Amino acid sequence: MDLKKPYLIKAIYDWCSDYDQTPFIIVNPIKRSIIPKHLTKINEITLNISQSATKNLHMGKETISFSARFNGVEESLNIFYSEIAGIFSKESQDGLFFDKLSFDEEVQRGVGINKDIQDTASLSPTTKSQLNKKSHLKIIK
Repeated sequence: MDLKKPYLIKAIYDWCSDYDQTPFIIVNPIKRSIIPKHLTKINEITLNISQSATKNLHMGKETISFSARFNGVEESLNIFYSEIAGIFSKESQDGLFFDKLSFDEEVQRGVGINKDIQDTASLSPTTKSQLNKKSHLKIIK
């Protein structure tokens, strides 16, 4: 797994929290992550990981773990960083999105990802709108 990915996700999470924004992660669950059974049939899941939506949130070296309520039932989740396709703020739609092509290849090998998404065919409308935004960053030579 790319060793930077957990730090980048934590940084965006902290940025959202510091500015009273709601952090969401996009998860492409393959096999390793532990999520509620009724969500396992979905190819892409967007989860609110704010302090008000989760309980016992822990961002470790390989996984993010927490408890959350789904239809009134508390469930424990354990999500591998290699299965996270992005993290963003609900309010500003700004965040980090990772390479879909590398994601597929690296999940097969069991490692992480760290680039921009290239393949948008299977993405949610929220993710697609985020990708269509022009970056405010400039290349300085």
